[in-house]
Formats: sequence, structure tokens, C-alpha cells
Amino acid sequence: MREGGSPGEKSRYETSLNLTTKRFLELLSQSPDGVVDLNWAADVLKVQKRRIYDITNVLEGIHSFHYLQDTSLAIPLHFSLGRNTHL
Repeated sequence: MREGGSPGEKSRYETSLNLTTKRFLELLSQSPDGVVDLNWAADVLKVQKRRIYDITNVLEGIHSFHYLQDTSLAIPLHFSLGRNTHL
């Protein structure tokens, strides 16, 4: 808990988009098929769905990911996230 905060209150860092993005990318890298359900990710990360969509919209804009459905995101084959991409 930070000074002056109430018990259970998250710090500014814990709720930052930077940290949420890192945690989201960790989830995505652990997905065996490179697909993550965005509603599930929001539940697991305990953030508003809006924060997940903020992240995915930027990643889609720089062509790092693409949507499979309205609520699922996939990693393109050419993008790695630390996976072994050798055939």
C-alpha cells in the first residue's frame, strides 16, 4: 500500500497501461495457439475491458496482431513474442 492510500487500493503503477500491456503480452505469449480471448484476459488481469481494447487497438494499428473475432486476438505467423518459430 502506498502512503495515504486506503487498504486494497491499487497504486498508480499497478493500474498503468504500461504494466497492463506487459501482463497482457505475457498472457498472449503463454497461449499455445497464439490466440487470446479478450474478455478472459480482462478477467484474469482484473482490468476493465476498455483497457484491453486500448492495448489491442494500438497493437493492431502497428500490424502486430489481428482480430479473429470481436473478442479474440491472434499473433500473426511472422511475429514471435519469444517463441521458437522454426519449422
